[in-house]
Order: sequence, then structure tokens, then C-alpha cells
Amino acid sequence: MEDSYCHVQRKWQNVARELRRNQVEIIENPLLAHYTTWKVGGKALAIIKPANLSQLVRCLRLLNEEELSWRVIGNGSNILPRDQGFNGVIIKLDGEFTGIKRSASSFVECGGGVLLKQLINFSIRESLTGSEFLVGIPGTVGGAIINNAGCFGREVAELLDSLVIVNRDGEVLKVNREEVDFGYRYCSLQGKAIIAGVVLNLSPGEREAIKDRIRTYFLKRKETQPIEFPSAGSVFKNPRNGYAALLIEKHGLKGLRLGWAQISRKHANFVVNLGGATASQIRYLIEWVQKEIYLRENLFLEREVELWD
Repeated sequence: MEDSYCHVQRKWQNVARELRRNQVEIIENPLLAHYTTWKVGGKALAIIKPANLSQLVRCLRLLNEEELSWRVIGNGSNILPRDQGFNGVIIKLDGEFTGIKRSASSFVECGGGVLLKQLINFSIRESLTGSEFLVGIPGTVGGAIINNAGCFGREVAELLDSLVIVNRDGEVLKVNREEVDFGYRYCSLQGKAIIAGVVLNLSPGEREAIKDRIRTYFLKRKETQPIEFPSAGSVFKNPRNGYAALLIEKHGLKGLRLGWAQISRKHANFVVNLGGATASQIRYLIEWVQKEIYLRENLFLEREVELWD
């Protein structure tokens, strides 16, 4: 009788043959530690890199037909895979999804795979203001939209005009901003669609003033966040009328360490990899903080980061 591992491998090889015929780039058995900002995680079945909408749609339909598990990653900045890896396929947008251009007036068209730092550099070149607050967030435009990333009192949803999405069945849809619900680190498309592209509405600005604001935001991050160590940014959402970092510090958990994973001494809402941490060590610290804050404050800290099971 065929075991589970062989069963999945057989299904994957069926998909891989078709993807190669469609010229989709495939990375077999990748170590996820090379694709996450925490630098942890075991192997996945494969990473596939569709370069355009037709390839992406084909990928989704093949994976669904074979009933293979799949997930999407951008820059790997908001996820914690397991040390045992992921017995499924990772989709990482490439090619046309990494393009960016200015359209009418101050509108910017971005593929979902565009890095936020590329968007910021593009905005400087084009003298467009509005995206400066995103400096230092190590994600992609698609990931930022799905999680409604933000900082310094701003959120990426404020910049959004429209989106092109691909739902889990492989259907391509154009969606206006008003058709999507956003909240604090929330988007109603989470778990339901892939962000293939967006149109952002920025504003004309003066290039040197834009650079100055970016420099100011970056220095604030450098002063308050442990950017010298691998991390996934803020681990927990801030509770209403409060800050997760202050609660963690209040109860003496700042600096708590397990192996090479540590609750940052610089910012208590960061868990950092001091070098050689495992995913299980990081996960343990996250769950320990949640348990302790619940016991002491009767408050459950909701995660920003996604734990892969």
C-alpha cells in the first residue's frame, strides 16, 4: 500500500511535468530557512515561480486538481514554518509580478511580488510621496496588502486604488478598494486570494523632502527595533488602547531566551534569531508570551505572524 509521502510525491511529479511544459520555474525541495526573514524552517516539496497571470492560474488549477497543499510567500517576512518543513508547494510570484510603473498622474501599478523597498526607491525616482512610512518593512506589496501593513500611524490600505486578485480556484478578478474590508492588520482577502497586482494612489512631491522623510522613519526604526538580527517584525497585534511590547515588558518577559531565540531586549514585541535558532524555539517563546499575558492580564495577544502547521 502506498504511504502518504510517496502518494504526495507522485501527485507532485504529475504537477511538475505540466509546469515544466508551461515553462514555470521550479525549485525542488527548498530549505525554507533560505526564504524567511527569521532564517528558520525545514524543506518544502517545491517552490514554483509563476511569471504571469496565465502561469499562476495554471499552477493553481493543477495543484487543486491533484489536491496538493500550497501556500504563497512574498519575502517570507511574516511567517514561521516548522523545522519539519512543509509537505506542500510554495508559490512565489516572479516575472511580470515584480514589475512596477507609473500610470496616469500619480498612480503606480505594482505587481504583487514587488518588494516594498523597490516601491520606495521607485517613488523617490518619480518624486511621489505617500509610501515613505513603509521603509524598513521587509515584505512585498502583495503581502503588505493582505496584512494591511503599517507603521507610524499609517496603513498601506490608505494608498490603495484597486487590485487584481486570483482566488483559490484560479479565477482572476479586478477589485476596487471599496469592495475590500480593511482593519488593523486585517484584509478580508486573507486566505481567500493571491494579490497579483495593485494600483496605488500616491501624490506628487519634492524629491529631497521625500528622502528626508524616509531617512527620519528609518532612523526611528533603527533606534527602536532590533534590525541587526533576523526577525519577522512585530509578533503580536497591539491590544485595544495599549501596546503588546509594554505588556510583555511589564511582566518581565523582555529578554527571555530559549536556545538562540530571544524576546528582543530592544523591543519586546520582536522575537529575534541570535544565530542558530530553530523554528520550534521561536514558536515556544511566542506561545509562552501568549500564555503568560493571558494568565496575568486575562488578555489574549493575537499574533501578526502566521504559524505554519
